[in-house]
Amino acid sequence: MIKKIEKLDDMGRGITYVNNKITFVPNALVGEEVDIKELEEHKKYNICTSFELLNESPERCKDICKYYNDCGGCSIYHMNEELELLFKKRRIEDIMLHYAGIKLDDIEIISGNMNGYRNKITLRVKDGKLGLLKEKTNDIVKIDECLIANSKINSLIKILNEKIKKQDINKIIIKTSNDEVMLGLYGKVNNIDDFKDICDSLYINDIPATNKYITKKIGNKNYHIRLLSFFQVNDEICKKLFDEIRKIVKEIKPKRVLDLYSGVGTIGIYISDVANEVLGVETVKEAVIDAEENKKINNVKNISFINNKVENIIDKLNGYDLIITDPPRKGLDTKTKETLKKIKPKNIIYVSCNIMTLARDIKDLDDYELESIKLFNMFPRTYHFESLALLRKK
Repeated sequence: MIKKIEKLDDMGRGITYVNNKITFVPNALVGEEVDIKELEEHKKYNICTSFELLNESPERCKDICKYYNDCGGCSIYHMNEELELLFKKRRIEDIMLHYAGIKLDDIEIISGNMNGYRNKITLRVKDGKLGLLKEKTNDIVKIDECLIANSKINSLIKILNEKIKKQDINKIIIKTSNDEVMLGLYGKVNNIDDFKDICDSLYINDIPATNKYITKKIGNKNYHIRLLSFFQVNDEICKKLFDEIRKIVKEIKPKRVLDLYSGVGTIGIYISDVANEVLGVETVKEAVIDAEENKKINNVKNISFINNKVENIIDKLNGYDLIITDPPRKGLDTKTKETLKKIKPKNIIYVSCNIMTLARDIKDLDDYELESIKLFNMFPRTYHFESLALLRKK
């Protein structure tokens, strides 16, 4: 069944029509002709699970990962760099117009290395195979490298492929900093000494067996990172994002800053030298403990942290002229948005990894207007990206 790809959906899948029903073709680009071999049929749509590419778009990536068709880690590796950035630009423009009613004339894209950027990876182990999960399955795609992971991770993958043969491990997390490596092993580790000499910090089933943390440096700030601490996976773009937030804060010159979903204190500490006072709110207890530690190692005196859910405490906080929020993918809850409108900060800096919920929240915060928005390509080779929006009180 020969079909032509007409457009792309929000996840970068090709779209065509079979029997007047929308059909999604992963890894296909606009203008390409495909011979569809297998279809997964649903009531209102189809998903192509196998096709032969008949003609290739000039925008197709030439140097593609050898595991791409099996591994579920990357979703748009088949696009070249120019097309990926254009796809993401159009996506943010379309969603902001459709869901927030805001037409973006132009949007700045901050990008960097397309490969070798990831500082963290989660590997699975089964029947002596070390690799990544095949998309929508529990099957393991054995790998000896991951092109989007950094060189430290790829060096370890080769070593771990040998070491796992003597162990009963089912999952491995690798996290890296500027010059350190952390390993998290899950399952039964028969010999800890096999791993102590290849990492700076070792966890076994979430319990530290050696050092509890590695230290990551972003700009002139240092952060202690534990195994389960959240930190952006792309150090290069993370610094560019933090620098842009700091630049905005410096221009605004706020007296009091409220940092919602503050995590291990990353953003709050990074901007602390251009604000009089910063208060971070974070629901994860361990993250707050890390934040207090990061405050000390950076000798920051004007920041404090509260361990609580944002929605539980937001209505008790007043007198902040700038609010920075970096919520989870689901965005801000209704109570938080309504309280923000009552608090009436002059400015809101909104960091988002989900453009859909960002557009929804901007529409709901109707006392504010969008001053600026930038796209940070935090996750190259996938359809995900980070957005930074500045909202000003009308």
